[in-house]
Amino acid sequence: MESQLCSAEEVIVVGGGSSAGQAAVFLAQSAKHVHLLVRSGGLAESMSNYLIRRITENPCITLHLCSGLAALEGTSCLERVLRRDNRSGELEARAIRHVFVMTGAVPSTHWLSGVVLY
Repeated sequence: MESQLCSAEEVIVVGGGSSAGQAAVFLAQSAKHVHLLVRSGGLAESMSNYLIRRITENPCITLHLCSGLAALEGTSCLERVLRRDNRSGELEARAIRHVFVMTGAVPSTHWLSGVVLY
């Protein structure tokens, strides 16, 4: 359903597992371009070779390894996303209004302990 909202626009998918890979491949069918942000340096440990091949061979998907979201910006809605290359620290700003977070059932949130109360 959400893919219809971002038809012909650039989108970001965050995650390095199979769910993120499948989302990137699916969204690439209708989005202008899909940026797949992966925290680790590769996909081999978290994704099947078949899915990795579909991602890397698709010209509508750019794989950003060792990357993460640095900021989400906008006034009344999301207007711009800043991506950080975790190797160089370089920031890249893109006018993107759609972010899909596919971090899995057990996300790495240990660093939030004591920061976010629930």
